[in-house]
Amino acid sequence: MHRELITGKQTGLRYYYSFNALPTANNVNEIGLSVTYLSQDSYATQKGQNTLYVVAKDEAGNIDYGTYASVNFTADTSAPGIARNIDISDVSIKETSSWRLALSWDAPESSGSGVATYKIYRSAVASSVCTSNYSDFNYVASSTQTSYVDTGLTQDKKYYCVKACDSTNECSAVSDTVNLYPDGRWRVAPTLVGEPTASVKTKTATIGWSTSRTASSFVKYGKTSGSYGEEVGSSTQITAHSIALSGLDPGTTYYYKVLWTDEDGNTGSSNEYSLVTNAAPFVSAVKFSNVNINSAYVNFTIKSSVKATIEYGKTVSYGATSSLSTSTNESTYTVVLDSLLEGTPYHLRIAGEDEEGNVYYSDDYTFETLPTPKILNLKLQQVSGMATATLRLLWSSNTLISSVVSYYPTAYPERAIDSVSLALKKNHEVILKNLNDDTEYTLIIKGKDSAGNESKTETRKTKTSNDMRAPEI
Repeated sequence: MHRELITGKQTGLRYYYSFNALPTANNVNEIGLSVTYLSQDSYATQKGQNTLYVVAKDEAGNIDYGTYASVNFTADTSAPGIARNIDISDVSIKETSSWRLALSWDAPESSGSGVATYKIYRSAVASSVCTSNYSDFNYVASSTQTSYVDTGLTQDKKYYCVKACDSTNECSAVSDTVNLYPDGRWRVAPTLVGEPTASVKTKTATIGWSTSRTASSFVKYGKTSGSYGEEVGSSTQITAHSIALSGLDPGTTYYYKVLWTDEDGNTGSSNEYSLVTNAAPFVSAVKFSNVNINSAYVNFTIKSSVKATIEYGKTVSYGATSSLSTSTNESTYTVVLDSLLEGTPYHLRIAGEDEEGNVYYSDDYTFETLPTPKILNLKLQQVSGMATATLRLLWSSNTLISSVVSYYPTAYPERAIDSVSLALKKNHEVILKNLNDDTEYTLIIKGKDSAGNESKTETRKTKTSNDMRAPEI
């Protein structure tokens, strides 16, 4: 061993060393202040002869790398066993496209002369296996730990194996081969693109929104702000979301939030929004007009409906219908009901149908058709004590009608006279005066109801009495 004499106190010197390479400022290792030995360890870097070089730095910091001491020693080592249980996992970061894979393994069961480092080999050739396609693999890095993270990768499948090596670079056979496609995980939920929109109907609503990448679709909703008793959705991963809410109450305010969860379990949610369902169809101002023998008009107002159906019949089972399209705005309509039975009470209700086909019914209403007017119980009476021949006519009718009597001497129809009373009533009385004595008269009795329907006429013939009245002075 070559030794250089250095002056100064021993306690003020620092020693530096290198193996198998002349010492330089870039390759020496510091032993420490006044330390003059190396602890037992694996210092050989090659099998066979190795050389240890030592230089010193004085108290003033001077060091001469050309002035060194050296010693040779021989290393006879055995390679470690094969690294066991190699595993691979994806630790990529999707949002930054940082593709990286993490390897881990267990130390060999037999360490040989000791494991100084592990060498990692990688291949991008499809279906590569290190034990049979070693030439496809390239050295990537070394690790003194039983793990390694390979960074800066491209996004395609990578294949890996590991060798365990001692300090003399005696290495084991390759480990098993593992492979993985670096895809990573999202660490944050997708962002909401625009605000959610609501398309409302009477009992349903459809909530739509978009996210910056695929996620599931869920909506929480309820009638109270901040309190959501219902939740509905789909786990399908999409960017354009649409969820239908059903079973809602008409004309009601609902509060809702949309939620979405990506493939890696990151969940996002919106602010609270509100919607108001459409009002249910509503019928009002139902009135009947022009009620006749076989027909009637029904007038009504309806809103929030696309169709109205008039149901009518002699009982609350109805049976007959008449339908028409309506505006959802409040509007008034008139419908003619015909082919009715005369003099019959009818029940009627109106069904309003919304755009979803839901039907809402009005109250039950009643009306009665007019009967055909009839003359009943006609009676003729001679009135005595009058200055001229006088007849009294009494009759009844089945409905309210006017009182009309046409009369004339049977032999002279051209002398016909009408006695008219427009008052509508069921009990009728008409007095015919100034008639000729002992003369046959033809009488025609009739009348009209409020709708202009004329009763069946009654025709009678009667003869006035002889003049039995005493002369008057």
